[in-house]
Amino acid sequence: MGSLESPRAGGAPADLDRGETTDPQIADLARRLNEAIEAAEASGHPGVRETAIEALKEPARERALAERQAEGLARAASRGMNPFALGLPLLPVGVFMFFLFPPVGLMIFLLGCVSCLVGAVQAVAGGIRGRLGADPGIGDQVGSEAG
Repeated sequence: MGSLESPRAGGAPADLDRGETTDPQIADLARRLNEAIEAAEASGHPGVRETAIEALKEPARERALAERQAEGLARAASRGMNPFALGLPLLPVGVFMFFLFPPVGLMIFLLGCVSCLVGAVQAVAGGIRGRLGADPGIGDQVGSEAG
């Protein structure tokens, strides 16, 4: 096959942990970008290297943010219906039915109470679980996207 080539000069082996690649096209593009940056800095344009690095990082940030948003939407869709939302209409229906058919109305009302209680417990438990399992770096990363 051949040795792993680094995008750096000298043909040193690629360091895959640092993000260096064995793809010759990417290695060539990286070499040409490095040459262009050095030429721009030599001609008196300071900060070109930082600008190029930020320009390369931007699509990765946007992709990571889009993936986090998609994961959040998938989690929300997989949760299904909130029992609290089901229990709210059962409460007035139960009260109304209590005057027409007391045993049925009482059962519907109690079912609404239990459903609201289960939904409230799920919401509180989900909030606690979300705070305990939240990645502290996500807020920083998303905040830096806005600014």
